[in-house]
Amino acid sequence: MEAMYTSEWRGRVLRITLHGEIDHHNAAHLRTGVDGEIYLYRPQKLELSLGGVTFMDSAGLGFFMGRYELCRGIGAGMVLLDVPPDVQKILTLSGFDRVLCREG
Repeated sequence: MEAMYTSEWRGRVLRITLHGEIDHHNAAHLRTGVDGEIYLYRPQKLELSLGGVTFMDSAGLGFFMGRYELCRGIGAGMVLLDVPPDVQKILTLSGFDRVLCREG
């Protein structure tokens, strides 16, 4: 299943809602689109809503790490919302969950 996203800009917060599978086939497409949104809006905070994510592998983890570094570079915070249990497991095993904030 192809990964897709929608974006919503509220105040200084950019919310990206992800849907589908985040794997090595889809991560590059997501990176390009989401990075374009981040550079366009320059948010104070990026919210990645993951409730629609059905699968994630290490490429998904790389996707999150890259967006985290990009946000740090422009002085923005990043938070994960609605994290599915399977994605949470990967974040926990990698230790990346200690770096990111999670809500919901």
